[in-house]
Amino acid sequence: MLLQIQGHHLPGPAWRSDDAHYDNVHVGIQVGKEPREVVRADSQTSTWMITIEVVAREGGLDFRGAAVQGGPGARFVYLTWGDVAEDGSFTMFSAPKFS
Repeated sequence: MLLQIQGHHLPGPAWRSDDAHYDNVHVGIQVGKEPREVVRADSQTSTWMITIEVVAREGGLDFRGAAVQGGPGARFVYLTWGDVAEDGSFTMFSAPKFS
């Protein structure tokens, strides 16, 4: 099964708080602890396709996949926001959950 997440109204290329500021913001899907399919956060739209395996478990269905996080009965997927440095490194500063 494929889960499709369509992004719109992304956070924009810069993000500021009292503690930090980022000037090259990107958004991607989190796989384990790493960002994947990263796009600039000022893109008009973005689409992420995630393969999800639905499995029967005692008491109901469960979900598995490389981007699936959390334990049985509490699964979710993260979009990760981060700043991309000149060397290409990604510093995450936010990861909204989709459950």
